[in-house]
Amino acid sequence: MPRKKPRSSNRLISPSRFLSPNRIVYGTLLLLIMIMGACVKQKIEAPPPFSEFVASAQSNKGSYFITDDSSSVFNIPIGISAVSNTNRVIRFSVSSPSGAVSGQQYTLSDSNSITIPAGIAVDSIPVRGIFSAYGSGRLDTLIFTITGGDVAPLSVNNTYTLTMQQYCKVVTDDLKGDYNNCYDLQAGSPPSGPYTITLSDIVSTGPTTATATMVNLWDVGTTLTLNLDWTNPANFKTIIPQQILYVDPTYGAVTASPSGTGTFSSCSQTFTISYSITVAAGSFGDFVTTLSR
Repeated sequence: MPRKKPRSSNRLISPSRFLSPNRIVYGTLLLLIMIMGACVKQKIEAPPPFSEFVASAQSNKGSYFITDDSSSVFNIPIGISAVSNTNRVIRFSVSSPSGAVSGQQYTLSDSNSITIPAGIAVDSIPVRGIFSAYGSGRLDTLIFTITGGDVAPLSVNNTYTLTMQQYCKVVTDDLKGDYNNCYDLQAGSPPSGPYTITLSDIVSTGPTTATATMVNLWDVGTTLTLNLDWTNPANFKTIIPQQILYVDPTYGAVTASPSGTGTFSSCSQTFTISYSITVAAGSFGDFVTTLSR
């Protein structure tokens, strides 16, 4: 009896089993659901606006050199992180570790607040120094701190430190003449003076440097050179180059050499000169000579 032919294991399955209308509809719906789920974006909420002092490189410090001019002002930049269509108020406090008082050393348009107008994000607090309050080299510090208002302050950027001092343009001709109240000072010794020193022939050596002819340092009648440097408006400097001050009958040549730097003020027309005195046998020590009219 002939055997039956075994069934082939490679029988083709009709694709219609998988492509029935119901399967196509269900598959399409599943695919659409997956695509829609992948495309749904999470809702991102913008952070609330904040107020802060706006400073270069976030230094939050400024230097105000007060001039003898009614228009003299220092503007402290302050702002809010987002523009609004309404006015917003920022409140602040002012303290001074050096003792500056509003109305005596400076004035503010409003004592403790500023209004940021609608449509802008950054404005400024105008500070006006009182020139006459800053004689004798007075230097003040003001610390502004945002305390609140319509927008909460950013805690890491809510203070601004402002230093204030008097500034007068250097007019070299105004510095010439006799200084009749000069004293030589040395640690541990009483002042020597008063006597007169004369400054003359002040010649510019650059935009903010000059040399002056100085007569009678140490009250010995000789002529020396004094260098002036006002490049840094916060630190006008005097430097005395090394030179022979006079010849002493006992010690020989007496030499004046720089010992640090001195200062000068174009406002009060006062000078300090820092130097050392030496002879061949040794040093007489360091001295400071003060000059005033």
